This record gives sequence, C-alpha cells and structure tokens, in this order.
Amino acid sequence: MRPRICFVLPSLNGGGAERAAVQILNALDGSRWNRSMYLFERRGPYLNDLDQTIALDAGRDGSRLQRWNALRKYLRAERPDVVVSFLSYFTVLTAARAAGVGSRIVFNQQTPMSGFLRDADYQWRHPWHRRAFGVVTRLGYRLADAIVTSSVGVADDLVKQFGVARERIRVVHNPVNLDAVDRSSREPLGPPFEEMWKHPVVVAAGRLADAKNYPLLIEAIALLRAHVPVRLFILG
Repeated sequence: MRPRICFVLPSLNGGGAERAAVQILNALDGSRWNRSMYLFERRGPYLNDLDQTIALDAGRDGSRLQRWNALRKYLRAERPDVVVSFLSYFTVLTAARAAGVGSRIVFNQQTPMSGFLRDADYQWRHPWHRRAFGVVTRLGYRLADAIVTSSVGVADDLVKQFGVARERIRVVHNPVNLDAVDRSSREPLGPPFEEMWKHPVVVAAGRLADAKNYPLLIEAIALLRAHVPVRLFILG
C-alpha cells in the first residue's frame, strides 16, 4: 500500500511557498505515494498547475477556529501518514495532533523565519505580537516530527535563532521546471524591453519586500558596473 502524504496550505495564491508546494507534490512519484493537498480556501493562480491525479480538498472560508476544526475533521477522515505544512505551521500541527490518527508532521520552511519576524510588510501591530509568534514558533518546531528547508541558509537561521537541532533538519532545494523555463524563454519581450535587453543581464524575481534585500543587490550591481556593463532587471 502506498503511503499517504498530504500537503496543507492556506490557499494557492501567488507566492514562492505555494508554487514550491505544487511543484514538489507534482514531482513526487504517484506510483509510490498516495498524494493529496488540503487548502483552507480553494483559490489562487496555481490551482490549474496541480497535477489532476492529486486529490484536492478545501475547507470553507471562516474564522481561524472553523478552519482549524475543518482541517482536523479532514485529517481524521483521510488519515494521511505524512502531513507537510508549508504555512500556518502551528494550526496544522495542533489540528493533526487533535485528529488523533498518528500522522507524522513535517514543516517546510521556504524563507528565514527571523526575516519574516522583521519584515515590515507584515505590519506587526504590536511588538508583543511578534514576540509571541516567536515563542510559538520555537514550541512548534520542537513538536514537529521533521523539518525541511529550501536552503542551507534557512536551516542555519532556524538553528541559530530558534534553537532547532540541526540533525532534525533536511535541506531539500526547490525543483525547477526546466521545460517551462525553456518555453518562456522563447516568448518575445516586446519592443521596449528588446532595446534594454543587452547582455550581460542580471534578473532578480520576487516580491518587493524588506526580506528580499534588494538594496544589497543594487549596491552589488553598482560595484560590478565599474568593471562590467551589466544591466539589472527586478521582477516584483
């Protein structure tokens, strides 16, 4: 019998964690894994990218308690062997434990947690909110069965800032869909960008947020331009 694995996310709205979750679950061998995904809300542009052989279920929009209870009921009914949480870690952890079906809980951390706590874009209303979140994060990571990070840097952040034992962390880099990259590379840029697109070119992609540290990139490009006529494109 194939082990049952379920990825849990709030939604598939555009974001790096959501895209990575879809790509990783799609890449898992369906002949070896019984794959499923649960969303708190069925919405987001990546819904169409999910392999149609993957079972998709979702709760209904409601309060945090209602979402938690809906997830608990789902896990109790489906009884997955492994539950992988990409976001809302503590909600997933407690709902899975309350379901009482013995699922192993894995946290997938895509970005440094300390960066999230410092990120002004999240508009922490009170300093104690941020401190409380940090305490809950430390507790949650101790209770999870395993932790997967997208890079060594993210793993280092959990070890140094949150006291997570390094032996409990596995680094698994995000997959890259080379076929999609190849197809996209053949699309025309359009006249305005064709004129600017002169090699060498550096391209950065990601939301325009403090956590991405674009000022450091811009400073580095300024130093590089003293030696190389490089152009920088930032895709927010």
